[in-house]
Amino acid sequence: MRKHLTSIILAVMTGLFATNVMAGDSGKNTLPVAVDVKDGSRVVGTISVESARFIATYGSMKLAFRDIKTVEMSADHETAKIAMVNGDSLQGVLSLDKLTISSLIGDIDISLSSVTKITITRPDPPKK
Repeated sequence: MRKHLTSIILAVMTGLFATNVMAGDSGKNTLPVAVDVKDGSRVVGTISVESARFIATYGSMKLAFRDIKTVEMSADHETAKIAMVNGDSLQGVLSLDKLTISSLIGDIDISLSSVTKITITRPDPPKK
């Protein structure tokens, strides 16, 4: 009986944690992401970093992650092609050493040199 009750409590706590992580309910501004890594892994969770410096041939700028749709790293793992939510496409260097992702299995620090693609996931807009 005690083992059964412990299993139920653990299942409920795990469900609540997963719901909070996926909803970004950590008291910080978070964005849901999916990060693809060189070894074929994919980590899904949230990030709390709000922006990163982007350096292009024509200048540098601060990009807010909320305005980014995808970041695709090139084979050299330094330059990136960034698709913005408004349709803009940028190419240059994303000045970010690592990305910390809060996921179901905990916080994971992923070096940008290991990343192949970052997708800021957004729910589909409601259909009319």
